[in-house]
Amino acid sequence: MGLSKRGNGRSMPMTTSDGASSTAVDVVGVVLAGGIGSRLYAASREHRPKQCLSLFGDRSFLTRTVDRLRGITDTILILTRDTFVETVTDQVSDVTVITEPVRRDTGPAALYATHYVEKTYENDPVVLLTPSDHVVGAGFETAVRRMSAVAARTDRLVTLGITPTRPETGYGYIEPVETGNSVDNIN
Repeated sequence: MGLSKRGNGRSMPMTTSDGASSTAVDVVGVVLAGGIGSRLYAASREHRPKQCLSLFGDRSFLTRTVDRLRGITDTILILTRDTFVETVTDQVSDVTVITEPVRRDTGPAALYATHYVEKTYENDPVVLLTPSDHVVGAGFETAVRRMSAVAARTDRLVTLGITPTRPETGYGYIEPVETGNSVDNIN
């Protein structure tokens, strides 16, 4: 998951749930929901994508992701492929759905989504890109609020992830620079 910010945007004071004071800007949450989840074969197939499955309870990954973003983003968009639009809108009917012009995996989808937001929203919001198929625990709201403030203040890409336990080329790599510019160090 990552946040990006271009320009200055509109700022307003905000306090995170842990009491830390920060500055916030408008945040557009973009849920990336175009993949088929081929690593979860046979449960996930072309006609039944992983993000639309209900593997942990009665709600799908997609509805859980959208619900997680409610209240911490000002707007929610779902980016998917044209063949999934009906399934996605059946699950989350009150969210704007946009479609990828061409299926090209996560990087180009993120680029398309941020370009769409830049062209659509005049207030230059922070963009929160989040996968549609993750299980997320406590602390997410606080982390997103702090990350949004950092992205707005520094005009930089901010990422949130877990510490890897093994190399995995399917996920790529982020190599942090030791400058002290972590969310915990920027106030």
